[in-house]
Amino acid sequence: MEGAATALANILKMVEGSQVSRTESREGGTANATFVVTPASPLVLSYETTAVPQNVAIATQVPSIVQVTPGVPSTYALTAGSLPPGLSLNPLTGEIGGTPTTAGTYGFMVMATNGTRTATASATITVTPS
Repeated sequence: MEGAATALANILKMVEGSQVSRTESREGGTANATFVVTPASPLVLSYETTAVPQNVAIATQVPSIVQVTPGVPSTYALTAGSLPPGLSLNPLTGEIGGTPTTAGTYGFMVMATNGTRTATASATITVTPS
């Protein structure tokens, strides 16, 4: 039982961000093991965006991402809509930066991936004429 219980505990620990606890009891010739798996909290992503002037470099828009698994890198991708011309998304940090060149309102969606978990955020950037 010991070898099988240890192997199962190790497999369950591979579920990213989950917590595994094990209790064992022995009665006569029977061994019992109980495993409790607490799943990882959901990944949460958000951007706080404001109106920005045309043809002026913006302060980098940094995403807020919570519940990441420590030691597991996150990646970011634009999955819907578009950023204003002149702005770009850094796929390794999720930061949005650059100099917007065209006035208008631009809605977009970014997906963050942290290991096997994903989160999306919708945001809008309004570029005002200079």
